[in-house]
Amino acid sequence: PGTITSWNWNFGDGSTSTLQNPTHTYGTVGSYTVTLIAGNANGCLDTVVHIVTINPLPIANAGADRTICSGSSVTLTASGGTTYTWQPGGSTNGTITVNPGTSTSYVVTVGNANGCINRDTVWVSVLPLPSVNAGPDVASCSGAAVTLTASGATSYTWTPGGSTNSTITVNPSSSTNYTVVGTDANGCTASDIVRVNVNSLPTVAAGADQDICAGSSATLTASGGGTYSWSPGGSTNSSITVSPGSTTSYVVTVTNGLGCIGRDTVRLIVHNPPVLTLQ
Repeated sequence: PGTITSWNWNFGDGSTSTLQNPTHTYGTVGSYTVTLIAGNANGCLDTVVHIVTINPLPIANAGADRTICSGSSVTLTASGGTTYTWQPGGSTNGTITVNPGTSTSYVVTVGNANGCINRDTVWVSVLPLPSVNAGPDVASCSGAAVTLTASGATSYTWTPGGSTNSTITVNPSSSTNYTVVGTDANGCTASDIVRVNVNSLPTVAAGADQDICAGSSATLTASGGGTYSWSPGGSTNSSITVSPGSTTSYVVTVTNGLGCIGRDTVRLIVHNPPVLTLQ
């Protein structure tokens, strides 16, 4: 009987305390005999003994740090226990798939059958994508070749065609989109699209071939475009009047509003007059 005035603890690992309610941390797995000797003001003592078992922590393993490209996902797998909780995210699966927008640390809390927990961290580094540029859209004329050049990466693949050069020359028969996929030194990829707009050539008509007599003239009229250029002569009118001294081919070059060029040829056949003789 009497109020307890002293507490003498022995934790069984060489540590002691005289506090009424001490806290003690065991650093080694095992079973420990904990003894408390309590005394009152009369010098009377009582003893109580408990066995404390220290269970091992789980060996938490979140795997090696990972590196991904922006926009990609990665699967993380933890081991070492029976229960798992991931942060951020809160998933309780041992394996999770994540798609972080920036480099992120993922911490997994691992529990074992004894209710002990441990933690491990895995770092997911997010690399930026290359700034792939296929250049501006291009306007071309039917039958003309166009050169396309990509930049921003270390290697390239073009579709259609499959070329792996940064610069390609194409000659599509109709308007076509060309996609280039660029890969940088880290293996990250990005793509860009350039459109080649193919414009039709002007439908040029210089008229039918003509027969004229020497010393006569003929009018040639072309159609099909916005501007004209005749050769020989250099006239820029759609109609020209000519008087060749001998049979001559006239070529008209027509340019439409899109800058596309077409040509046609008309032939003037010059006949000499008969030679009259008097008998």
